[in-house]
Amino acid sequence: MQLHEQYRPASWSDLIGLDAITRKIDTLRKRGLSGRTYWITGASGTGKTTVARILAAEVADDYAITEFDTPRQVSSADLERIRDSYRYVAMGRECYIVNEAHGLRRDQIERLLGLTENAPDTVTWIFTTTNEGNELFEDQLDSHPFGSRCQPLSLPRRGLAEPFAARAKEIAEAEGLDGQPVAKYVSRLYRWSDHYRLRLTYERAMLDNEGGTVAEVEIEPGGWIHPDRRSQQFMGIGEWVQVLRVNKSPATKRVTSVLVLGTDRFLSDNTPKPRKLDVSRLGENAYRPPTDEERESFAADQKAKKAKAKTTNAGKPKLLNPTLEDARALQAMWNANAREPSEVWEMTQAKYSARSKGHGICETVTMSEQCKSLDRFCGGWDRGQKGREAVFKVRSGSRGQSFQSADCVVVITDKPQKPLPWDTIEAIRDRMPKVADLLPQLDRIQKGMRQDFLDDDLQQIIADAEYVGWICISSMTQREWTKAGAEIARQAEPVAH
Repeated sequence: MQLHEQYRPASWSDLIGLDAITRKIDTLRKRGLSGRTYWITGASGTGKTTVARILAAEVADDYAITEFDTPRQVSSADLERIRDSYRYVAMGRECYIVNEAHGLRRDQIERLLGLTENAPDTVTWIFTTTNEGNELFEDQLDSHPFGSRCQPLSLPRRGLAEPFAARAKEIAEAEGLDGQPVAKYVSRLYRWSDHYRLRLTYERAMLDNEGGTVAEVEIEPGGWIHPDRRSQQFMGIGEWVQVLRVNKSPATKRVTSVLVLGTDRFLSDNTPKPRKLDVSRLGENAYRPPTDEERESFAADQKAKKAKAKTTNAGKPKLLNPTLEDARALQAMWNANAREPSEVWEMTQAKYSARSKGHGICETVTMSEQCKSLDRFCGGWDRGQKGREAVFKVRSGSRGQSFQSADCVVVITDKPQKPLPWDTIEAIRDRMPKVADLLPQLDRIQKGMRQDFLDDDLQQIIADAEYVGWICISSMTQREWTKAGAEIARQAEPVAH
C-alpha cells in the first residue's frame, strides 16, 4: 500500500486544516446527512476525495458505496440501474461518489437532475471537482438547475500549507525517510502549487492563441457559425450554418450553445433540421454576424414560421395552466382511478423546465373529455375510459415511487392561470354514448363478446361499451368484461346461442 493511502484520514477527527468543513458537517448532521446531494470543491490535493469517502462511510453501508473516478465511467446503463432501484424498498443505505464532476455531459446532468431529486432518504450523492473545474461546470447551460439543488462543501483555499507540511514531516519521520525542517516541506508545497498554476495558465494561453472561445463573442440569431475540426458532426448545406437561437448560462450569462440549421453526418437522415451545437470550444473567428439584408430576411422568415405554426395549431388542444381550484378538482379525478392518491404540485417555470428535461419526471399530457391522458397506454379496465376527443393539455408530474400512484397535476406559480374548459367537456360528453343508450343493445354486446371477428356495426357497439367502462379490449380479438359490465350482464336475461 502506498503512503498516501496508508495515511489517508479515515474519520472526521483525522482531518487536518479542514475545521470549517467538520463544523458544517456537524450542523448538517442535526437535520440528517443522508438523502442529500453534496457538491465538494477545492484545489487539487486538499482532500476532496477523502472528505467524500468519510462522508460516504457515515451515510451508507460499507457494501453499498459506489465510486466513479471520472464521469466517463458513469454509463447510461448505470444511471438506468440506479433509477430502477428507486422503485423498490431500500434494503440499506447507499451512496454514489462521482469525482471530476466538472466533466459531466449535458445528457448526464439531465438524468442526474431527476435521480438526485427523486432519491429516497437512504440514497446519497456526492460530487467532487476542483475550483477551476467548478467554474467550467457553471458555464454549462444545463448546470444551474442541477447545481442549485446540491449542498455545497467548499474546502479552504488558504492556510493549508503549514499543517499539511507538518503532517508530511510526521509521516516521513514515522517511515524513517527523512526529518527535514517544516519550512522545506512548505517550500515544496508552494513549488507544487506554483507548478499547478503555471500549467493552468499555459492551457489558457493555448486557448487564447487559438482565438479564445466563441462564447465570449456576442452572438445573435441569424448569424453564422463555422464549426471547426472538433465540431464537424453538424454540417450545413455549405461550410457555414445559420444560428436560429442562442442559449446562455443562467449563472454566467455566457453563450454555451446555439441552435443551428444543419444535418447530422452520424445519422442516416440528411434533412437539415434545427440541431444543438456546443460553442464552448470554437475559436473567435468561427462566428460571423449577419449583414443587414440577412438580418431582415431572417426576421421575415421567423415571422412567417410563427404565423404558419399558429395556423397549423389552431385546431389543436391548447396547453393550460389551471387555477389551483381546478387543478385540485382534476387531481381528485386522477386519484379516483389510482390506488395511491397524489397531490397537486406547485412550482415555478424554471423548476418545471429542469424537471422535464431528458428522463425528467414532468411532462405535458393531452386530456380527453374524460379528463384522462390520451398520450399513454392505459392497461386494465382503465383503458376503455380514456376518452375520444382531445380537449386541452396540462402539465403533470410523476412521483416515481410506484406504478399504482396517480400522477400529479402541475400548476406554474409564476405564469397566468386559467380555468379549465368544463363547459366544453360537458358538451362533448353529451355527444358520447351513455349507459342508458347501450342498455337496449346489451344482447348484441353479449353476442359480440363471444365472437372473434366483428362486422362494422358490431365493432361500433363494442367500442361504445368500452367507452362507458363495460368492456376492456386488450387486442383485436381479445375482450373481457369489466367489473361493472359483468354485473350488468349477469342481471340481463341470457342470450340464446
